[in-house]
Amino acid sequence: MERFSGYLEKVFFQQDDWLAGLFCALDEQGEVTQVIKVTGSFYKVTPGDQLTIWGTWQTHRQYGEQLAVERYERPVPTSLEALKSYLGSGLVKGVGPVTAGRIVDHFGEATLAVAMHEPHRLAEVRGISPEKAGEIGRAVEETLAFQQVVSFLLPYGVTARMALRIFRQLGSATIDRVRENPYVLTEVDLIGFARADAIARAMGLAGESPYRIRAALTYVLKEAAERDGHCFLPPEELAARALEKLNTSGLALEDLQRELNALVEMGQVVMEEGRAYLAYYHFLEERAARRVKEFLAVPAGPAPRSLAELLDAYQAESGITLAAAQQEAVSRVCTEGFLVLTGGPGTGKTQTIRAAIEVFSRLRQIQGMECRIRLAAPTGRASRRMAEVTGFEAMTLHRLLGLKPGEHAAQEVKADLLVVDEFSMVDLPLFESLIHAVEPGTKVLLVGDADQLPSVGPGNVLKDLLAAGVAAVHLTEIFRQAAESQVVLNAHRINRGEVNLEAGRDFFFIQEEQPEAMAGAVLRVVERYLQSGGSLEEIQVLTPMKKGPLGTVALNALLQERFNPPAPDKGEVPRDRWTLFRTGDKVIQLTNDYLKEVFNGDIGRVREVRREEEGPVLVVDFPDAGAVEYTEDELEALNLAHAITVHKSQGSEYRVVVMPVTTQHYVMLARNLIYTAITRAREKVVLVGTRRALGIAIRNNRVMKRCTSLAERIGSTDLL
Repeated sequence: MERFSGYLEKVFFQQDDWLAGLFCALDEQGEVTQVIKVTGSFYKVTPGDQLTIWGTWQTHRQYGEQLAVERYERPVPTSLEALKSYLGSGLVKGVGPVTAGRIVDHFGEATLAVAMHEPHRLAEVRGISPEKAGEIGRAVEETLAFQQVVSFLLPYGVTARMALRIFRQLGSATIDRVRENPYVLTEVDLIGFARADAIARAMGLAGESPYRIRAALTYVLKEAAERDGHCFLPPEELAARALEKLNTSGLALEDLQRELNALVEMGQVVMEEGRAYLAYYHFLEERAARRVKEFLAVPAGPAPRSLAELLDAYQAESGITLAAAQQEAVSRVCTEGFLVLTGGPGTGKTQTIRAAIEVFSRLRQIQGMECRIRLAAPTGRASRRMAEVTGFEAMTLHRLLGLKPGEHAAQEVKADLLVVDEFSMVDLPLFESLIHAVEPGTKVLLVGDADQLPSVGPGNVLKDLLAAGVAAVHLTEIFRQAAESQVVLNAHRINRGEVNLEAGRDFFFIQEEQPEAMAGAVLRVVERYLQSGGSLEEIQVLTPMKKGPLGTVALNALLQERFNPPAPDKGEVPRDRWTLFRTGDKVIQLTNDYLKEVFNGDIGRVREVRREEEGPVLVVDFPDAGAVEYTEDELEALNLAHAITVHKSQGSEYRVVVMPVTTQHYVMLARNLIYTAITRAREKVVLVGTRRALGIAIRNNRVMKRCTSLAERIGSTDLL
């Protein structure tokens, strides 16, 4: 590689961190000796920035000779102008060009020394409070450390933005930790084993290294949990998956067994009766099962004489006649401590919740007892719907539990009756937090549809509780009003494996063979709905996958272009090379952010893109959290939501659902996926695609069995 010191003169093209531009190489006297065309990955580098770059020469057939930059460093600035440029470049959070100018004008060449060693003195500058001074000092220190990390990682093919993610995860010891064991990079989101392995091999780590084998084993278990929902893997499957990732001929099963034993001794893996767990999931499963058994150990009380009278009075006053199973559920809520209520669409789950709350409240009043009722659901959308239909306050489980980033323990939930809706979405970690936040003796009602997709996260809690034989009521009777809906009737037909669906009133199928024609039909359906007076919030495009011509990425680009095109009054900010956010866009939160109080699956609208000293700020309106601001570095937590995956739609309800059904999504075509998508619609469903693909999905009821032991543990006497 060749090395040049100088400054970036001009940028021709930039996409995300990658740019093409002109670089002026300088000699020791600061004179320009060469103007070079450069390409490569840079982070918050703008024209005028001083850099030292390393790269190799390449000849592009259109642009000629250019330097492909593989590594760059920002030399510590010494001149006053360089200091102003460095501090005001956006690298130092909270400092823009104006503030940078004031700081450098005040402290001169001592600016960095003051910021790092005497940050309190920054408050001498107009407009900087003592608190802000401390923040700037810490930001300068972190920025200089980050520059070292970037210089270290870039030669290994890590982009500057990915280096920032690594630095945030591993901290100031990043370089030492990666040098010792490059596989610590698998702890960082979006860095898989293959990428970490390539870096390790480039650093000279042997293919038979214990670090490498252990990393493959733990990564396979982590991937099985996060991607497939497994809490454990059988050892033979763990070994097979790990050997596939390692892809080294010299390794034998004995090598894997040796390192697996080492991981067990280190406490990272638990082996139990032919099951290999990451220690964290073993801990969660055992604790959750133990707590459920404590609830089940509380004996059910006898039904008070007044219970039947209260139930009759409720039906008379409300004008609603409850089905036998609904009445059973209401009675058991009042007498048992732990109850699961399941049922498909139109079977009256919501009405049963309303009746249970009302009758329980009246019973407690007659008994002269306090009545604290808490309602919650996994997502903000589900909790809002729960509040609307019950008339009681409801909140997300994360808010109810007061969960904070990096913390496992939840705050105590004090209630006499706790009702959790859309419980099929709850994974093992969230369930364990929930069940330990509530004291045994509290009445707990868990409501869900066991035929929907399981939770995105590890575990299969609803089905495990039912398999363990906990008290449950199954609603099967479809009520008259719901029976008039083709959406409801077809959902039940799909659940029974019937492929002949009824269409014509509120359920439609548009036959198209080619992906491009399907995408065009989806656009036309949305357009007609908007022209009829509907809004983008009321209609939702769902799709099984992210990739492909009918995945979320492609459909979001098409929907954005058609229904929220560029305009002079609309701000824009790119997220990556595939996605940009524009004022008016629907966006979805991809992670739980406890500080912003927005959670995975929350959907909002972009209110504005604001340009500030430190860089662009995206302002998103969420129904629960209100206006939430995102800096450029936080945009990875969002994605466009004009089209979302079926998994992301769980817990939601829309007036109209539009979904492509194609054999291109063959790997995802399953009965519970189609069923989940259809049951998200309140009024109308439009499917676009081929009847062959729909038939494949409906007939495919081979739901992948998740490896969990929760049901077995609940039924075991070992945890008593």
